[in-house]
Amino acid sequence: MQLSRLFVALSVVVLACAGVPAHAQDLVQPETHADGILLVVTDASGLVTNDSPMYLASNLVGWNPGDHAMKLSGRSDLRWQILLPMPEQGSSLQFKFTRGSWETCEVAADLTDISNRTLAPVERERVVPGQPIVIELVVERFADEREGAIQPRPRSDTTQPLNVTGNALRLQVVGGAGAAGGALRDVVVWLPPGYDDPANADRRYPVLYMQDGQNVFDHHPP
Repeated sequence: MQLSRLFVALSVVVLACAGVPAHAQDLVQPETHADGILLVVTDASGLVTNDSPMYLASNLVGWNPGDHAMKLSGRSDLRWQILLPMPEQGSSLQFKFTRGSWETCEVAADLTDISNRTLAPVERERVVPGQPIVIELVVERFADEREGAIQPRPRSDTTQPLNVTGNALRLQVVGGAGAAGGALRDVVVWLPPGYDDPANADRRYPVLYMQDGQNVFDHHPP
């Protein structure tokens, strides 16, 4: 009876071990690689250029669709790339590619929306110490290719007047928290009518601060 119980117990242990894929230990999650991740992207739409660059919008930078620090650079093979450092411990990357705004977010080949991208584990043999993990991706199309979509104005056009009541001043500044430290962004100061009138020199105005408030003034903020 005791031998029978021992046999059953050993069988359970063997079966439990067999339930773990043998190759699981041979996989590496890219976000855990100390030397970072190199994303190499093919633009199947042909719309990405130096004047209409591609950006990485992700959960690690507050889903900013046009973060200057997250702009992809061109390669000699006509693809685009960005090198990402290893995220903070425990952070899983979710992301999409854009051409600077959510109106130019990537979509599927049939122009339908896609889910947030994530990174699948890679085989350990592909990981080279001292080098980033290289992941190749394809962007099929962008949302502004849809029929009737609002066409974005060039992001380089930062001199276009803002259509508001009063006077809006646009200031370009560099800086931000974390990975956005090198980001170029606009600060828009919206002054009410009559603000510059000498007759109102002693008048005090309430101040409203809006985070990411550039979308109040501009559908395609630079």
